Amino acid sequence: MQILLGLGNPGPDYAGHRHNIGFRCADHLARRLRMKLRRSGDFWAAVGQFAGVPVVVAKSRTFMNRSGKAARGLLEIHGEGVADLLVIHDDVELPLGTLRIKQGGGHGGHNGLRSIIQVTGSNDFIRIRLGVGRPVDRDDDLADWVLSDFREEERSAAAALAEHGADAVETVLIDGVAAAMNLHNIPRRRGERGTTDECV
Repeated sequence: MQILLGLGNPGPDYAGHRHNIGFRCADHLARRLRMKLRRSGDFWAAVGQFAGVPVVVAKSRTFMNRSGKAARGLLEIHGEGVADLLVIHDDVELPLGTLRIKQGGGHGGHNGLRSIIQVTGSNDFIRIRLGVGRPVDRDDDLADWVLSDFREEERSAAAALAEHGADAVETVLIDGVAAAMNLHNIPRRRGERGTTDECV
């Protein structure tokens, strides 16, 4: 069973934050699959099928830096191993509105990924990286940035990004990771880094 886990912080105060774009993408997936997420331990989840593939759509109920608890709980109930896990998360190293799909790798400083890797003991899971951009002044605090709402002029791009993320997940389920990368990943811009140790 494929576990599709959106990362974010629970509660209405965080709903519009950049850090919660993974939640928004998971909500789109649930609506497309006509699922209703229900509270269960450290996550909200619903079980169903997409294109004949058994799936769990889930959102963590823990705060971002404890996302590993939600991942572990989902794997204990629904998965055979971390390879069954697909994580949807924000990424400050990608321009707003862009995404990349990645298999394995480090946490890049993202506290949600860091927690999942620490708790599960593995980094061998699929990531849907949703670009939320960086502040114009790169010296600005990244924690404040990701814990802020999208600006008015960014909201349409953020909404489209959450939908695009759901499209990318569907491609992974139907055609596999490699095909999804070929379809959805964008070329890196000159000077753009792939990972960072400054994410939160």
